[in-house]
Amino acid sequence: MPIVDEDTLKTLRNAVESPSDYSSGEERNELRAALDLAASQITAHVFHFEMKTRMMLRRKLNKTPANDIPEEYKELIDALKEALASCEPLQSKHYSEDDEETIEFIESQLNTLLERIEELD
Repeated sequence: MPIVDEDTLKTLRNAVESPSDYSSGEERNELRAALDLAASQITAHVFHFEMKTRMMLRRKLNKTPANDIPEEYKELIDALKEALASCEPLQSKHYSEDDEETIEFIESQLNTLLERIEELD
C-alpha cells in the first residue's frame, strides 16, 4: 500500500517539475491541499494518527522522540517536519503572482519530501 495516494503524488510531482506554475492561483491552492493531504497520509501510515490542523501535526511530530520513529521512516519524517516548518510561503494569503519564496520552498523542501516518499513507494 503506498504511503501517499497517486493523485496527491501527481500534484506534488507536477509542482516540483514546474515550480513557477504552482506559485500562484488555482495550482497553488491545489498544491497547498496536496501537501496537507500528504502530511496526513504519511502520519497515518507511519504513526497511525491524524491531526486536525497543520500546527497540531507539527507539534505532535516535534514532540515524538526519535526512537519512536521506525528506522525506515526517519528520513521521510525529517523531510516532512522540514517541509511543514518551511511551508509558510505556500500557506500565506498574501502573495504576489510570482512568489519567489513559494518557488524556493517547492524546489527545496517539497522536492526533498517528494524524493523521500518515492524512495519508500
